[in-house]
Amino acid sequence: MIARWVVGVVSLSVVGTATALGAQPFEGAITMRMNTGAAAGAPQPEIQYLVRGGNLRVTMPGPGGGMSLLTIASEKKSYMLIDAQRSFMELPTTSAQAALDQRASAAGAITRTGKRETIAGMECEHVLVTVEGQQTDLCLSRALGDFLNPLTSMRQGATPAWQRTLVAEGGFPLRVTGPDGTVLLEVTKVERKSLAPSLFSIPDSYSRMTMPARR
Repeated sequence: MIARWVVGVVSLSVVGTATALGAQPFEGAITMRMNTGAAAGAPQPEIQYLVRGGNLRVTMPGPGGGMSLLTIASEKKSYMLIDAQRSFMELPTTSAQAALDQRASAAGAITRTGKRETIAGMECEHVLVTVEGQQTDLCLSRALGDFLNPLTSMRQGATPAWQRTLVAEGGFPLRVTGPDGTVLLEVTKVERKSLAPSLFSIPDSYSRMTMPARR
């Protein structure tokens, strides 16, 4: 299961390396809940973002325990840390531009509504993304940098249309509401604080693993 989960995150890391590491004045932690399509009433997984100096660490639940996606700006590389196994693997990024071009070309139409809201203490603007007649509402903040979406890896499927649009639009969604009114993502806490540099490096005790081949 770990192998399948990690393979699913490759496209996520490609987008994150190319878009999430721009100049980001924000440093701190962002906590959110995401709808993964689980049974009604099931708890939604809690995702934590840590952002510092262009580096990004996204920690999320996964099979066998917690996993973290680590993107290091100075190396221009992304890694998957598997805490339960005290191991890590480097994720390929050579096709980053091709992935960006593909996602941008498939993006939906954008309508800026001018409507603003405060979520988790941050102001955001509602933007409608229309794909094949279906509208998704994104409340976007411009104060948190660009967005790396764990939803792609957790579903192990195609990149959602609203995420493809974000590649070109930029911004960080504080809430994403689907065409049927389902809240797909919602930020619950934003903490501006200093973070230790060690959070953005691979522990010396972790051993390297080889990226599993896609089947």
